[in-house]
Amino acid sequence: LEDARMAVYAAMIDKLDQNIGRILDHLEADGTLDNTLIIFLSDNGGCAEVIAPNPRDMEIQTTFEGKQIQFGNRTDLEPGPADTFMTYGLPWANASNAPFRRFKHWVHEGGISTPFVAHWPKGIAKNLIAHEACHLVDITATIYDVAGATYLDERDGHQVALLEGESFLPMLQGKTWQRDQPFGIEHEGNRAWRDGRLKLVSRWPGEWELYDMIGDRTETNDLSGKYPDKVAQLSQAYEDWAKRCDVLPWDVVKAAR
Repeated sequence: LEDARMAVYAAMIDKLDQNIGRILDHLEADGTLDNTLIIFLSDNGGCAEVIAPNPRDMEIQTTFEGKQIQFGNRTDLEPGPADTFMTYGLPWANASNAPFRRFKHWVHEGGISTPFVAHWPKGIAKNLIAHEACHLVDITATIYDVAGATYLDERDGHQVALLEGESFLPMLQGKTWQRDQPFGIEHEGNRAWRDGRLKLVSRWPGEWELYDMIGDRTETNDLSGKYPDKVAQLSQAYEDWAKRCDVLPWDVVKAAR
């Protein structure tokens, strides 16, 4: 059963790969491939969640042909057909995320580290592997930079939210680059603050942990007890960011539900 779950997952990845190839073949055929910026990135972390049988909150309950979908990681169902809906579970998520900690939903590296590929032969360096810390919001800023476009702060009389990201185009071009500003992450109470090589992270409702992302990317050596002043400084920066970005405390959100 576990083998079949991973086989279906691998088949989905293969189908995705084939269709990305169709897009690239089309761009190559019309002569635009070399001067097209292509960005590909995965979702955030392997999913360790298990779907319960017959969940009521699923919006789609039938296939396109009208067949009832059978939900849940049930041992009596063969993974794969269109009328089944299950996950590949905790063990395969652990394998997918190795060697990082935690999974999708949490904000330790296993839940936020995202493989990222950029392809643009006429605009960026070839065969470059970069390890600088970026955030999804930096993609927008980079696209504006590549296009030579100006981000508007007002449109039709309405204020536009500030652009949070920073362009990493210099990094793609093989130049030295690192983010000027730290950034925050929050998902259902799980919190993180990345400032240079330091990462402050908490699994809800736990306490803050502190890691050196250069020397300890796998988050195995918690430095919070050794550097309490740094924890206080970074946690205050996180709180300031959360207030500015309307991030509500998770206990408040849960109570409202």
